[in-house]
Amino acid sequence: MRWNVTEMQKYLEQKEYIDTVLIPLIPISWKSDLIPSVREGEFIRTILQETERQLQGRVVLIPPFTYLKEETQEAKLERIQKWESEIKRDNVKYVFFVTSDVEWKKAEDQLNGLIWSAPIPLEHMDERYRKDFIDENVGLIMKQVTEMWRK
Repeated sequence: MRWNVTEMQKYLEQKEYIDTVLIPLIPISWKSDLIPSVREGEFIRTILQETERQLQGRVVLIPPFTYLKEETQEAKLERIQKWESEIKRDNVKYVFFVTSDVEWKKAEDQLNGLIWSAPIPLEHMDERYRKDFIDENVGLIMKQVTEMWRK
């Protein structure tokens, strides 16, 4: 389910079956790394939209957790843990944080459910290769999500 009124109304009616939330982690930067930051965000949004489509009925894709690239890891973790706490208050069992920002890998021990995927410049890919690449990355995310469901 996606973050819109129609789908969130369905969520409220069916929330006992929906136990997973996907949160894109999207960096913001207006400095020299503007384009790489935009690329990371675009890539993650694209693969999570397809992941949500394939897992529809069990997951909710919420708006991105955005942060400044220069923000400290401690500040980001403090904010994101508040998000996780708020979401889990309503019987959500699984929260996955999906990112292409390599800096988050440093917080893997502190952030359960972190999924990292290397960003690829989709804007330069031929359409047929782009779809294959997106499908491959969606498959990797789905594998990690379903492995957690089985535990």
